[in-house]
Amino acid sequence: MSNTRIEAEARPCRPRATIRSAIFWNLASLGFLALAGFALNFMIGRYYGPETLGVFNVTFAIYIFTSQIAVFGLQLAVLQAISVANHQDMKETAGIVYSGLFLCLAIATAVTTAAAIATPLLVSLFPRVPDLGAAWLVAAPGLVFFAANKYLLGAINGLQHMRAFAVFQAARFSGILCGLAIFVFVDAEGRYLPIILTMAEIVLFFMIISYVMKIVPPKWPLALRSQLKRHFDFGFRIFPAGLVAELNTRVDVLMLAALVNDRAAGIYTVAALVYEAALQAVVVIRNVINPKLARDIQSNATESILAFSRLLFAIVTSAAVFGAGSVILLFPFFLSFAFPGQEFQEASKPLIWLMITFCFTAAPLCYSLILSQAGKPFWQSIIMIIMLGANITLSAIMIPLLGISGAAIAMGLSNLIGGALIIGLSRFLLGIRLFC
Repeated sequence: MSNTRIEAEARPCRPRATIRSAIFWNLASLGFLALAGFALNFMIGRYYGPETLGVFNVTFAIYIFTSQIAVFGLQLAVLQAISVANHQDMKETAGIVYSGLFLCLAIATAVTTAAAIATPLLVSLFPRVPDLGAAWLVAAPGLVFFAANKYLLGAINGLQHMRAFAVFQAARFSGILCGLAIFVFVDAEGRYLPIILTMAEIVLFFMIISYVMKIVPPKWPLALRSQLKRHFDFGFRIFPAGLVAELNTRVDVLMLAALVNDRAAGIYTVAALVYEAALQAVVVIRNVINPKLARDIQSNATESILAFSRLLFAIVTSAAVFGAGSVILLFPFFLSFAFPGQEFQEASKPLIWLMITFCFTAAPLCYSLILSQAGKPFWQSIIMIIMLGANITLSAIMIPLLGISGAAIAMGLSNLIGGALIIGLSRFLLGIRLFC
C-alpha cells in the first residue's frame, strides 16, 4: 500500500495517501461490510425464514464463484499493469484500463449467458433447494456488472485511490441492503430476492465508471491487440487461484444445500457469518504485515521474521481465545433476541466448532500469503487447492453424519490443514521458521 494521501479532487496520477489513512478507510470498509452482512442475513431470516435465507445464500455462493470466472483474473491483471505503468502518460494508463474493460465485458457477457443457460443443471445439482432456478435466473444478469465493477476496482487500487476503493466496496452492500428494504416493503416473493444482487451491481457500475472516467479520461487504446493479449495471458494464469480460494469459502453452504436442504444451509449461514467476521480480522492483520514480510524475505531476515511471528502468535491467539469464548457464550442470547422461536437455535452447534478451530488457525492464517510474497504463486495455489480438496472431502463425510455441525468441523479442519501447510512449506521452501 502506498505512502500517499488521497487528495479531495480526483487525479490521474498517484494520490498522496498515508499508510495510516489507507488502513483506516479499508478497516472502516471491512467493518461496514461485516455489519451489513449481519443486517442482510438478519432481515432475510427474520422476515422470510430459514428456507428463503438458505436459497439466497446458496444463490449468492454460486454467484460469487461464477463471478470469478466472469472476471477471469483481469482485476489482478489491471492492478499489476497499472502499478508499474507511467502514470504521467495518460495514453498508456487509459490504454491499459479501457482495453482490459472491453475484454472483461466480452468474457463476462459470455459467462453470464452460459450461466443462465445452465440453470437446469444447477437445479439438478441442488434438488433439495426447490426455488433455486427462479432465484438464479434473476441473479445471473448481475454477473456482467459484478465482473466489470471488480475489474474497475482493480484499476482504482492500482492507481492507489484507496479511499475511493473503500467507499465503493461499502457501496455494494449499501445497495444490496436498500434493495432488500424495497423488497420487504412491497412484500415480494422470497424466491426472487436475489434480484437485489443484480440491482446493486448495476447502480454501482455507473458510480464506478463515472469516477474512473474522471481520473482516467477515455482514449482509444494504442496497440489494442497487444494490450488485450497481455490482459488475457495474465488473467489466464492467475484466475484459477482466485477461483479455488473463493469456492473454498462457500463449500460448506453449498454442500449443506446439496446433501441436506435449503433450511439447513440457512441456519448454518447465521453461524458462518460470525466465523467469516473473525476471519476478516485476520485478513486485516495479514494485509498490514504483508509489506514488512516481503521486505524481510527479500533481505533474508529470517530471525526477524521468527521473532515477530512469535509475538504475533501470542497476541493473535490470545485475542482469538478471548473472542471465541465470548462469542460462544453470547451467541445463544443473540439468537433468542434476533430470531424469536426455535428455528435458528441450532446455529449454536456449528458455531462452537468453528470458533474452537479458529483459535488454532488465526495466527497461521495471518501468514497465508507468505509464499506469494516470496514470489512463489504456484505453491500458494497448491495450498489453496489442498485446502479446497480437504474441505470437500471432509464435508462429504461429515455432513451426512453430523449435519450442520459436520459442515463446521470440515471447514475448521481444512483451515487447520492450511495452517499446517503454511508453516511447513515456509520452512521447506523458504527456510523460514514461523512461531517455533
